[in-house]
Amino acid sequence: KHSITQLTAFTQQDFKMAEIRKRKDGKKRRDVNENKDNKDKINDKNVDIDKKEMIKKTIGEKKRLINNEMLKNKKQIKVQNSDSVFMVLILLAFFVILFLSVSYVVINQVVNGRVHTIHKHYASHGRTQDELIELEIPIEEIYLGSKITITLPRVRTCPTCGGLGAPSESDITVCSECNGQGVKTVLQQMGMFRMEQRINCPVCGGEGTKIHKKCDRCKGYGLLRDQEYKIDITVPRGIPDGEKIVIPNEANSAKGKENGDLICIIKTTDSRSEFKRKGQYDLEYEITISLLEALVGFKKSIIHMDGHEVVIDRRNTVTNPFEIIKINNEGLSVYNSIYQYGDLYVKILIEFPDSFSLQEKSELQSLLE
Repeated sequence: KHSITQLTAFTQQDFKMAEIRKRKDGKKRRDVNENKDNKDKINDKNVDIDKKEMIKKTIGEKKRLINNEMLKNKKQIKVQNSDSVFMVLILLAFFVILFLSVSYVVINQVVNGRVHTIHKHYASHGRTQDELIELEIPIEEIYLGSKITITLPRVRTCPTCGGLGAPSESDITVCSECNGQGVKTVLQQMGMFRMEQRINCPVCGGEGTKIHKKCDRCKGYGLLRDQEYKIDITVPRGIPDGEKIVIPNEANSAKGKENGDLICIIKTTDSRSEFKRKGQYDLEYEITISLLEALVGFKKSIIHMDGHEVVIDRRNTVTNPFEIIKINNEGLSVYNSIYQYGDLYVKILIEFPDSFSLQEKSELQSLLE
């Protein structure tokens, strides 16, 4: 019994000693691990520092390379710019020489009268140019519709020779110089270049024919100028301002061409009429009444442009100065319409007496009070 107790005590003591040694060993291992971790951290920091230095060196090297490339590019650009300026100067000099050469040729031809031009009255496709004129029409003729005759200076075909310029066709032959073309093709030297140009034939003057016996009336021109050529024009009722009336084949004539059209642009004149045009289809009219009529009313008539009577009945009505009275369907006829009309606007003007007697003033005052 005693030996068992003693053995148990020794065993417990061994356990305690083992526990103490275990704790010491654990502490030593932790210290060793901490030292190892600290060394690893220090090594990592040193590695990071080395990496940063390497990056800085790499960046510096790249900057130097970029700067060198930029310097090379700037030098190349300067060389290219100088080459471009040189080419531009060469082209500019070329165009100046070309312009001077063309100008010389054109001026030389103008001086010699050889430039092939087209008269301003002529148009392409064998027809003379249409002509525009402004035609002033009195408002009465627009209200009623009418036919008028105008006189214009015109260039017309000679009635004697029919525009040939000769008594008969046998008196006209084809020009041998241009073979009837009226133009010749010539080569013009312009510096280093040659230009092909068409000019009027110097023999026939661009006509393509030669007249051996000229017409006595037009002297070979085939045209005559008539200073008082008469043209009849139909003016429709109510035609608006700015509307065009086309008169076929009444433009100026030209040899060998069909006549263009005469285009008349309408403009209303109402300076001599009591009726004035207002807008497209309305009319204005002014009447004058006395002060008494303005106060007690009035009844008046207007004689319209076609002679019919328009009545204005304002009895037992006070009329204000410059009052405007609208009368329906008494204006101009609507263009290209039979049953539609504009309106008539009548403006009232009041004539005041120059003075009143004392008795008239007293009576008027008592009346108004």
